[in-house]
Amino acid sequence: GRIAVATYGRGIYTLELPDPPAVDAALGRILNPRGSVCGDQTHPLLPVLNLGTQPIQQLVIQYGYFGGASADTVWNGWLEPGDSLNLQLAALPAPTGWSQFTAILTGVNGAEDERSANNTRSVEVNLIEDGTPLVVTFDSDCFGSQHGWVMRDALGRVLHRSGWASPIATTVDTLCVPNACLTFEIHQDQLSGYESLMEDCSSPLSFSLSIPG
Repeated sequence: GRIAVATYGRGIYTLELPDPPAVDAALGRILNPRGSVCGDQTHPLLPVLNLGTQPIQQLVIQYGYFGGASADTVWNGWLEPGDSLNLQLAALPAPTGWSQFTAILTGVNGAEDERSANNTRSVEVNLIEDGTPLVVTFDSDCFGSQHGWVMRDALGRVLHRSGWASPIATTVDTLCVPNACLTFEIHQDQLSGYESLMEDCSSPLSFSLSIPG
């Protein structure tokens, strides 16, 4: 393949692209666990993409916590080139506090993947003992894609964060938080704060925090 880029007054630049490998499974961003969770076990949820030119019929996966529990599993199925799926794996006991969870694709279709650079994903996980559920309701304004929120602990570590919101939409998230002092931040792309958002749109941004029950 080839990609071409046209520039104003500077001509056209082309770049030859390599052919994709026949077999190429890639791990996407780990959906679970991530951030702060309650309970001593979590069911990992892993997105897998087929970036090769041949169908994927089998995956061998290693996953676990650094210095803690780990497991191996085999998935058998059918994943066409260009398609993706979310694999839910058997639960593992998680260590208390902050730890690193890692997943690795160690085999594809009975052999090593032809491109292994996209076979490993890791995420920081915080298991909270005796945590409190907290409901965050977030009403975005008409510039929803420009803002979101972050929750930090007393040391400034991120416990939870939102994705970018849709315009004029309401999202409700139930979070696990420690029984301690927390900071809840509303931000734009440049972390410019809540006040600047209120000036941009006639549909005001609002949010609420509540404890169920």
